[in-house]
Amino acid sequence: MKKPYHIASVVLNYNSAADVEALLPQLMDQRGMQHTVIVVDNASTAIQAEQLREVFSRVYPQGLVGSPVELSVQVSAQNHEIGACLVMNLENRGYSAGNNIGIRLAHLFGVDAVLIANPDTVSYTHLRAHE
Repeated sequence: MKKPYHIASVVLNYNSAADVEALLPQLMDQRGMQHTVIVVDNASTAIQAEQLREVFSRVYPQGLVGSPVELSVQVSAQNHEIGACLVMNLENRGYSAGNNIGIRLAHLFGVDAVLIANPDTVSYTHLRAHE
């Protein structure tokens, strides 16, 4: 039996918990592929970071939350069976570096492709995995 196509969506957040809250259900609604969601918080304010943690935990109760190093260890140890991660950066490393943190984590999941999605992204149709 053929393995389903595996996509990771990397969402870089900075003080946009409300936008991420609107985006996560859209990402959860994707069908026809294995889909992993990686939200990278780029050192939001304490209030925004706490709101993001609450949103993430509500949408992905089994998701992992931690630093880039902590999550790398956890993902490697759990054989790629995690559907979502929230990466909490202690410093804002900028757009490219923040996304690269998520992409590196996505590679630990063994993904076939990575989608970079801004927090205010709106998805009107399902992602489609084509060969």
